[in-house]
Amino acid sequence: MLLSVIIPTFNCTERIEKIVESIASITMCKKEIIIIDDGSVDASKNFLKTIERKNKQVKIIFNNHNGVGASRNMGVLTAQGDYITFIDDDDRIYPEAYSKMIEQAKLRPSLDVISTSINVSNDHDMVIYSGKNMLKNMILSVLQVNTKSLNTSEYPSGPIAKLFKRKILIENKILFPTDIFNGEDLIFNCHVLLHSKKVQLLKNQVYEYI
Repeated sequence: MLLSVIIPTFNCTERIEKIVESIASITMCKKEIIIIDDGSVDASKNFLKTIERKNKQVKIIFNNHNGVGASRNMGVLTAQGDYITFIDDDDRIYPEAYSKMIEQAKLRPSLDVISTSINVSNDHDMVIYSGKNMLKNMILSVLQVNTKSLNTSEYPSGPIAKLFKRKILIENKILFPTDIFNGEDLIFNCHVLLHSKKVQLLKNQVYEYI
């Protein structure tokens, strides 16, 4: 299994190097780390080139300043992995938790999405959901609407802390909208769920938003 890790960045700090080190420490699968520089205007370019030279798994793409959605899209279209995950350049990840997601993807290759959240209830932990009604409930969770099956925080609206099957994104041409600046994550997740057949929820803290 190959995991594509997409990291958009703009005027990055040294924190991005720690993310790369964390991802590199995961031994559950092969990885490609795609970093898209969104037109940085500081010394980021040289710093990123240094990271690329130090780690053969890293690929740097330099882009014009078109926004995070456009950068993520470029990563999706460049990626070659079986699954894709998104990480922001100034946050923190937990490699052990990522390993648990990867383990599930390897055990169950029919999964389209694996989503983690510390807010997943014990009843939903490790459960695989399929069928239009359940996926509709997940969409409502993305839209911050509680249902009898899911609450609003179990399937978060952002693309982080998830593994997405790349085939689903490419075959259905699912990308982030680039003409809006708030809520593009929510739209992306809704499109993914509409085209997914199997989604697994894991109760875990895989990601720390900083």
